Amino acid sequence: MENYGKSRYFKFKITNPNKSASDKKAGFIDSMPSQEYVDFDPELGTLEEYVAKGLGYIRWLNLSLALSNFGIFRLEVDSLDGATSIETPNSIEFTIGYEQTDAMYLKIGDTVYHDIDVLKYLTAYVMSNNYSSFVHVYDPSRDDFGKNPSLERVGIVDKFLTAEKLCDTIDSAYPFISIVEVDGLDGDETIKF
Repeated sequence: MENYGKSRYFKFKITNPNKSASDKKAGFIDSMPSQEYVDFDPELGTLEEYVAKGLGYIRWLNLSLALSNFGIFRLEVDSLDGATSIETPNSIEFTIGYEQTDAMYLKIGDTVYHDIDVLKYLTAYVMSNNYSSFVHVYDPSRDDFGKNPSLERVGIVDKFLTAEKLCDTIDSAYPFISIVEVDGLDGDETIKF
């Protein structure tokens, strides 16, 4: 095998398949919770927008888990195009460094996937499935509960949410996924360890 024992880097770009405002499939894929964005302002945003961001983060966690095989030694998010603490990204770009690329093999029924095709399949699989999880969500509503309510913002709460699939099938997710092999992080660096 040509790549046996060799560390390799792959750059992913996933484009939001549901760009229209009426069908955003809340949250898309987002590598950061709202409150970690530098533009986060508790005076802006609605609970609905923060829940959407939480759904995107659930998808990110599941995508990261699915891609975590094959000896990841580095993952770097390169871009969240159009994302803010309340806006869903138009696309996400990230680079993953793998150490065990000779193990990039997956058999589903009679179909065998190798190399980049394994990564594309796993990404499409995540995009075409629902995921439920607890996630931290910022709740901007005022606390008016009880006899002496504080009337302060509720703040960060744990919510159990279900991130619905972004695409109906694995095959329908493929057009929104681009994965290329690169020399290093950001596609132009060579990392040496």
